[in-house]
Amino acid sequence: MDWTPDIEEVLRCIQYNCQTLSTEHKAVYFRLKESLKYFRIPIIIISGINSVISVGLNPYVLQELVSVITCLLALICSIIASVELFLSIQKGMESALMTHRDFYLLGIDIEKTLLLAPNHRPIPAKDYLQAKYSVYVKLMEMANVVPIDHLELKHIIGIDGVFAKQGEPFA
Repeated sequence: MDWTPDIEEVLRCIQYNCQTLSTEHKAVYFRLKESLKYFRIPIIIISGINSVISVGLNPYVLQELVSVITCLLALICSIIASVELFLSIQKGMESALMTHRDFYLLGIDIEKTLLLAPNHRPIPAKDYLQAKYSVYVKLMEMANVVPIDHLELKHIIGIDGVFAKQGEPFA
């Protein structure tokens, strides 16, 4: 068969990186999800207060004052929502979740193939490596949510096609 140790090692490196990057993107997703509550909860609370003020404060305060208060509360809500949109928290969450999933699925697929005996693997080694490497490169290009320079990726295959030796930093 054409499944040589060097091809298997490259696939193991890709699988290792997929696992590491999947975990990191999952952590980014949960960090963004955690920060989202600091925008959404105040909007919910202020909107509720605004509703109560607009209906329930009329008998006690002049309508002009009620209008000013509700206008200011609505302005605060819109500013909070605008900051959330500007920071693209929801979009970042969705991107991190999709990237986590894609890295995870690629890593699982490679692991499944490598666990099979070489004569039971479905496609030739070079074709499989090229296909998985292409997917990996596309995922690395799209994975702009996570700066990878702080990750301990010991086996890195660079986007430019240069293979870094074990322990070398990603450049």
